[in-house]
Amino acid sequence: MTGRPGFGIEIAGEITLFRGRRGRYRAQLETNVPMPTPPRVRLFSGAVRFDWLPTNVVVGLGGLPWAALTVVREWSVLQFAPPAGQTAGDRLPMLILGMGPAHAKRVARPLHDARPEGVTLVEDRDGVLAVVISASGLYGVSRLDASAADAVTRFRREVETTGGWHAILVSTPNGRPDDPIYGFFECVLSPPSAGGMRGPRRPDIRSQTARRGRRRP
Repeated sequence: MTGRPGFGIEIAGEITLFRGRRGRYRAQLETNVPMPTPPRVRLFSGAVRFDWLPTNVVVGLGGLPWAALTVVREWSVLQFAPPAGQTAGDRLPMLILGMGPAHAKRVARPLHDARPEGVTLVEDRDGVLAVVISASGLYGVSRLDASAADAVTRFRREVETTGGWHAILVSTPNGRPDDPIYGFFECVLSPPSAGGMRGPRRPDIRSQTARRGRRRP
């Protein structure tokens, strides 16, 4: 086993062989060798955690019409400075997190502080897992089953169209035009192959979504 990347330790033990015979082994594992990373590519890895959202969250994949982008930025309690992106297609794709006001405030603040890099959709045997990637870790949002297939397909296509530009919206689950927006976080992540402020009436954002998601298990 020598000559391969490992943990830089020596391991030894016993195993059961054919017909109940016992055998001993010893191996010296070499120190980990970093994977080569292409230029301008950032590598994220780690266990997906599920400890930042309450259980009764409504999750949806949708989009914000470009004409409404400035207004939503003005109304959001917490937001990021808009990153460089390309205004392509009909709208800015979004991951929508709907929950009660008390929960929304508690979720929006740490999400803002974590400065998420973006949302990725990871396929597994049970469906598609929506994951928020940030510098502080990988956070599971919800597993989307076959009923959300059209929304998943459209979200991926729109993120590709905008060059990876998308957003995370934290609001209430009602979907009304006057619902407060507790967080609106714009991200640029290439896909794999304020309330109380005066201004114009906000558009009904989530009536523009491709599909409202299911409640998080």
